[in-house]
Amino acid sequence: MTDRAYNPDEIRAVGKKVSQLSPKIKQAGTGLDGLGGDSMFGELPSSGAISAALKKFVSGARKEFDAGAEQASSTGASLAKIAGRMDADEEEGARTFRGRQPE
Repeated sequence: MTDRAYNPDEIRAVGKKVSQLSPKIKQAGTGLDGLGGDSMFGELPSSGAISAALKKFVSGARKEFDAGAEQASSTGASLAKIAGRMDADEEEGARTFRGRQPE
């Protein structure tokens, strides 16, 4: 073990926490529901247009939450992969300093 300034185990732990955010982010997007029909704003002359605009907004917001959930998953996986590479690099360095040649 070296006096390194990073800790792969902590990086893995952070990656796991980030990955665990993914379903919560997705759920936030799917929680945008309960939209009524074209008359949800009552008898306003523009009720249908307002309703359509709100539905379009909600649809766009859901897509953004889905993208955020995907980003959380991929970021968590990347952090885990980085930690693994750090471990492998350290093991390779230790092997090299012991004078062993690659097999």
